[in-house]
Amino acid sequence: MSRMSRNLCFAICVAVGNILFYLVMSGSLVAFKKKEPVEQSGRIHHLRAEMFEDEISKLVKSAVRDHGMSRQNLSMMLENAYREHEAEEDRKRKNNDQDLTMALEHAYRGHATSERDSMDDFFIHKGKSVSTKRTSDTATLHNNKSREEKPKDDMTIEDLPPIHSVEKELEPLDVGKVEEVQFPAERNDKGGVLDVIGQMFGGSGKKEKPIVFPHDYNLVLNEPNKCKNSDGSDKPIFFLVLVMSIHKNFDQRNAIRRTWGSPTEIDGKQIVTLFLLAKSTNAKHQSLVERESKQYKDILMEDFMDTYKNLTIKTMMGMKWASIYCPHANYIMKTDDDMYIQYANIIPHLSKPITPTSNYVSGFVINGSPIRDPKSKWYMPKETYPGTKYPPFCSGTGYMFSGDVAGKVYETSLHTPFLYLEDVFFAICIHSLQIVPINHKGFNNWRTPYSYCKYKRIFTTHMVPPTEMRRIWDDQKTKKGYKCYI
Repeated sequence: MSRMSRNLCFAICVAVGNILFYLVMSGSLVAFKKKEPVEQSGRIHHLRAEMFEDEISKLVKSAVRDHGMSRQNLSMMLENAYREHEAEEDRKRKNNDQDLTMALEHAYRGHATSERDSMDDFFIHKGKSVSTKRTSDTATLHNNKSREEKPKDDMTIEDLPPIHSVEKELEPLDVGKVEEVQFPAERNDKGGVLDVIGQMFGGSGKKEKPIVFPHDYNLVLNEPNKCKNSDGSDKPIFFLVLVMSIHKNFDQRNAIRRTWGSPTEIDGKQIVTLFLLAKSTNAKHQSLVERESKQYKDILMEDFMDTYKNLTIKTMMGMKWASIYCPHANYIMKTDDDMYIQYANIIPHLSKPITPTSNYVSGFVINGSPIRDPKSKWYMPKETYPGTKYPPFCSGTGYMFSGDVAGKVYETSLHTPFLYLEDVFFAICIHSLQIVPINHKGFNNWRTPYSYCKYKRIFTTHMVPPTEMRRIWDDQKTKKGYKCYI
């Protein structure tokens, strides 16, 4: 190759090399570009949240598990960590993979000690956050002292949803169904990681309702296995009947045991009938009832005094017992010992597919107003009930409800001011639960003159003495199968 050719090739190589060097140094080499720097910077916060998702979730889990972290302190911790990380990033512009993790761990260690001290009035109890600063009424609930339980140690990271999924759902995180205690924390609207964490622990938390009517009485006569088999398993109880009675009404209870309360099964549906009593000042009556209980094993009694003014307490005693010892009962009835109940008519009605199986209350529904006459048996002073109308209520002579209602009413009763009219009090409780009682023509609030065919249609009738109960029962059995065309 001639000298001129060599010089020309060298000049071309130098020129091409200079062009490539310029392109690389200027950042304009299209072949090496995927996205414009502006486009990359627009997603930096979103990518940052995804990059540190695992670290944040682990720290959140540790905070909840080890210290029962409150939303306010956890948010402050994360906010400080986030700010510290931003300052560090501005100064160093180094690898983000470890910086935020280190900042979060530093904040976690710095807040753990002070957080532990502030947890004296905040702990996780059976999956709910409650305050240990309770009133004396709260302390007597169920006649037991409340017990603090340690947070679950078996909580796993799966208990916490991924941060990106929380951001999409826009719902508060349910960590073991933790209810949020309200703190006067300032709202942070900065978005990014803190906004996601805020959504996890934010939301519409419920305040603890005060206990205004604690049912802190003890069962002195109990039948805890009435709804269980001999091996301890649950009997398939379809209908649980709770009969209000008083000590001296021995004849009424015996008549009920012999007549309408005697069936234990109808159409394959199991029935349990129990009597509700309270303590008596008459020592002889008290002793006789205790002997009666040993013989028949169908009496429940708590240690409050058995008076008319305590009928509400007795009714709530039945709700509490049913929710604890027979929560699987399909339906429950509350009635009095001067009633005649037709199980043979009620069971087919409750067995119909159209009969609701939850939030169901039915009876003789009354739309009444408070009676302001002090001489009346049902007198209601304005200072006790200032309203001019009662919620629709079922006559206390007899009403029935689905099994789930017992526990709901008992829980609601604890937060409901006491009224001695038990049917009105029950109505106020179900009104709070948004349950509307259903009137049924089978319930009679008065004495229904007896006839075989008429009693083949009714559910209840009132003011029936023991001798009449036996006569009606015997006549119904004698004429069984008789055709009624009316």
